[in-house]
Amino acid sequence: MTFYFFDTSALVKWYHLELGSERVNAIFDDQGNVLIISELALVEMAPVLQRKRNRGEITLQAMNDALAQFANEILSDLIVAGYLLTCSRRIC
Repeated sequence: MTFYFFDTSALVKWYHLELGSERVNAIFDDQGNVLIISELALVEMAPVLQRKRNRGEITLQAMNDALAQFANEILSDLIVAGYLLTCSRRIC
């Protein structure tokens, strides 16, 4: 099992094809990996995608789809670092 921490700039590559997406996709696709994100990613993802929308790099539909997918994955697949720290403090 390998643990990966994604900041928002790396995480967005999973939701929008850009330089580095291939590597991020390989990490996400490997079921043996544990994916961890910062609590900041919860509030940073929408503005990052909106900037891409404003620059014409992503359509409105693609932005909305990415945000919906992100919200779904927060609930099912991603570990949020702040929650991880809280859990580990309870265990210790």
